[in-house]
Amino acid sequence: MMRSCSSSLRRAAQAALLAICMACASAPPQNAMHRESDAGAKSEIMDPKGEFRLSLSHEFSTELDEDGDLVIEIPMSGSDIPMYCFVWRRQGEIGVTALRAAKSIFAELEKEGFEIADRRIAAIESGSIGETAYQSIAMTFTIDSGGEKGTGLMKSASANSEGYTLSCNQFDAGYAKTFNSIFSEFVDSFRVESPKPAAYYKEISQIRLGDLNVGIMTGTFNRDAEGDIVGVVEASTLLPRSESEFLASYSKTTDWMHGDGTLINAYEYESDTDSERVSLALKWNDEKGWAVSGIFQGKDISTELNETNPLDSMLSEALAAKYQLAPHGKHTSVALRRWIPDVDPTKSMDFAISVDAEDPQYLTVNIGGLNVRSRRDAVGLPELSTIDVGGTLMTIERIYQDGEI
Repeated sequence: MMRSCSSSLRRAAQAALLAICMACASAPPQNAMHRESDAGAKSEIMDPKGEFRLSLSHEFSTELDEDGDLVIEIPMSGSDIPMYCFVWRRQGEIGVTALRAAKSIFAELEKEGFEIADRRIAAIESGSIGETAYQSIAMTFTIDSGGEKGTGLMKSASANSEGYTLSCNQFDAGYAKTFNSIFSEFVDSFRVESPKPAAYYKEISQIRLGDLNVGIMTGTFNRDAEGDIVGVVEASTLLPRSESEFLASYSKTTDWMHGDGTLINAYEYESDTDSERVSLALKWNDEKGWAVSGIFQGKDISTELNETNPLDSMLSEALAAKYQLAPHGKHTSVALRRWIPDVDPTKSMDFAISVDAEDPQYLTVNIGGLNVRSRRDAVGLPELSTIDVGGTLMTIERIYQDGEI
């Protein structure tokens, strides 16, 4: 996606250069940060290639970029700088995509001789638009064009839907509510002509670190053609490194499982901003048992786990919480054995999920030295979990759920 992202954003940046120059040469309105753009009649956008459609309640123009991805230009009332939205025909990492969009436009402006200064993180957001997870960032900045200075508010948001990446950005002062409204309508109305089979269970959780809304986590369970279950958990975070810099992180855990939760195979992927840190496959070998291979912290590894017994999975944890543990089950603690590469990719580990002795609505578990305490919903599944991370409380709270386990 890097090539598509870069070419589309380069075109958007170049199209706005003259408008920015004009804005810098004139005094910005005193209420610039409070400007919004009026909505209009809803109109449908059909993909020229026939793959998808969506609708917007604003004026717009569309074109395909050099990679065949859709670029939507949306004028803003009272500004010469439009908002741009993109449909990239592949799925990316949403936090990384939002951050790359901001960096790409800043880089293009600097390449054209504009001086960008005083960048400040204004907001980090994550959540769900219907059943679709998203992340967004906003940054204030100043721009200097030959001694004439202007101010801007960079807004960038990204979501994944049906294997496509949906992204919007706008970098004039103001239009915050307009941006959020257009992005929400853009994502909510997006429909593909050949949708993928729906997951039989899906949940989206918001990740907070202290008071900061830093990330989003999506979990799904699907059945494959053989009748086995595929579980996928994706997590994307945007953490402030300074007042003007982010660290974007992404992880994806995939478990292939039998219906009782026993593991068939597993895959783990993790990246930070633009670098791949982990790409590991765990597979069963009839002669040697479980074996892992791939990249961990930038180094190649290939080894056996010295484990020949069945391993548990993410489904095992869910089934234990819902059916085995009190009050719906007869146990107060359930022992599991899993491969958790974050702790040690070369071995499996034992841990227990226990009903909290003081309040049976909560579960407790210690994994690799991290103590996790989870509040349960009416059927026993965790809906809000807290973890002490170096003295700061991390909270993972479910904000969307569909289906049953």
